[in-house]
Amino acid sequence: MTDIEDLVGMMGDEVTQGALQAIAQGEQAEPSVVICETCQVRMHKRGQRKKQVVTKRGEIELERQYYVCPACNAGVFPPR
Repeated sequence: MTDIEDLVGMMGDEVTQGALQAIAQGEQAEPSVVICETCQVRMHKRGQRKKQVVTKRGEIELERQYYVCPACNAGVFPPR
């Protein structure tokens, strides 16, 4: 019985993490303009990048737009 409980618990964790990742990915709103904090110039899109995010239920991977400053080459994943 313990083995069954462990298996069901692991399956539940996987389902929870998958649902959390899908919801978080869908809720990401892309900002219309991202300004470099250092240079105060408009940053350029550099494509989607994967980012590990730690949640209460574990670690998930999100794919987010990455921006780079043309003046100082600083890169950011802007906050939502």
